[in-house]
Parts: sequence; structure tokens; C-alpha cells
Amino acid sequence: DDVLLESAEYLDGMRFSVGTLLYSATGPSEAEVAGKLSGTTLDVPESFAFGGTGYRITGIGDFAFYRSDLTALGDLGSVTTVGEHAFEWSALGGGLTIPDSVTSIGAYAFAHCDGITSLDLGSVEFIESYAFASMGGIDEIPLEIPASLQNMSALAFDKTYFTEYVVEDGNRFYTSVDGVLYYYDSLYGVPYAYSFDGEGSGPITIPENCTGMFYGALDCPFITAVYVEEGNTHFTSVDGVLYSKDMSALYCRPGEYGKDLVIPEGVVCVYGDALVGPSVTSEHQSWHVSF
Repeated sequence: DDVLLESAEYLDGMRFSVGTLLYSATGPSEAEVAGKLSGTTLDVPESFAFGGTGYRITGIGDFAFYRSDLTALGDLGSVTTVGEHAFEWSALGGGLTIPDSVTSIGAYAFAHCDGITSLDLGSVEFIESYAFASMGGIDEIPLEIPASLQNMSALAFDKTYFTEYVVEDGNRFYTSVDGVLYYYDSLYGVPYAYSFDGEGSGPITIPENCTGMFYGALDCPFITAVYVEEGNTHFTSVDGVLYSKDMSALYCRPGEYGKDLVIPEGVVCVYGDALVGPSVTSEHQSWHVSF
């Protein structure tokens, strides 16, 4: 049931403080959480009333708890969206479970939350870039992609140490092959701490039906070589380095390739990460870098 909070103080323009929470109106009858006056656990009611108007609470605002001392998420009521940088660098710790009401998570929302040790994505549908990036407390565990997930931007989990992606049955958009994640026929990403069958590092093989890849898909630093299954019409591999099928684009020199690289004549586009590592030279100078 909706909760009617009777004690409210008006703040500048469209902002309110009710109890220990700060709110910002986002519409005639909707508001988002903008901060917290005290306490380290976040509990959000379904609604509040102010000046004769009832407001339903539907989101956590941008930067609402950025660098805050908040340690835990409680009941988030009817919140459906978590804004950009909402909890970035906060003191959240332990296992983080995204409530089932939340469907959208903004860029950097939980980035750099080093106290978080595990992650349950709940019923989320959309995740923006770097939402769960650089979470130092995640120590080589798998991540389950829920059936509800429809789309997430590149690098959503950049430099967060998951060992594999596991996709829940019923997801219509994502699949996992040997722990590597695909979005339809495009390579979404190799987990940053991919286990390589427990060997610590190793090669990756691009399957025959893979037609594209997301930016940063091969950023895992422990890849020793990238190979391509015979029959793939979009990619080819030369000595463990990934190129477009027509050899006009250099996509990836693996993080543990460990060799100097000579860019072949005919390559006109080099993706930026391919230039990281030992010496790079070229048979000609007419290519450009793409990021």
C-alpha cells in the first residue's frame, strides 16, 4: 500500500525533504530520491504527500548518493530507475541485489563500489555504460544475466572481475557460449577475469556465426590469441591477431599477445586497443585509429 508521509519540509522549487530523505519532483505526481539526510540504509516508500499533492517515487536521481556513506539498500518501494552515478564510490557493501522493481540502471550507477562482493541483477531490462565498472570487491565469480535483460551498453562491467557470463533461460537477446556473452550474433564481451578453463590465460575463438562485436568486447587482459572458426564471413585471424575478413580493419591484438606487431598493408582502420602492448609498426602509413 502507498505510504502517506505527513511531515514534510519544502525545499527550493521542486525539491522536498520528507523524514530522512530528499526528493526532487520529476512530474506533477512523480518524484525521485535526491539524497538522504541521515542513516546508512536506504529504504524508500511507495509515495509521499506534500502541499495536498501525492507523489509516487519512481527513481533514484543522478548523483543522489555519490561518494556517500550509504552501506546497504533496503526496500526501494516502486523505484524503477537508478540514475547516472547514483551510488558511485559509495560505501555499499556485501551482496548487492537489485530489487525487482528496478528496470533501468544509468551510467556509472554502481561504479567503484569496492565493498560490493556479489551482484544479483534482479529483473533489470536496461544497463548503461560503466554501470558496474571497476568494482574492486568482486573477486572472480560468475555473473548471471537475467531473462529480463534487453540491452546493456558496451563496458557495463568494465574491469570488474567476473569469470563468466551465465544467461538465464528465457532471455530473447543474450546467449552465453563457454562463459562468453553474445548479443544476437555479435560478441558482447569476454569477462574481465575469464577463467580459460582454470588456466589463468589462453586463447579465444570467434564462432562461425559471429557477425560483429561491441566496443571493448575483447578487453580481457588475459587473452593470448584470438582465433576464428572456419566459415566465418566477417572476421579472420592472422597469427592470433583479429582482423576483418577483408583485412581492412585491425580489431584486436590480445592483452597477453607478447609480440611485436607489423600492421599489414591494406589495413585502413585500427581499433585503439590494438595499439596497446609491444612495438607496433606498419607496412604503410595510411591507416587511422578508431575508438
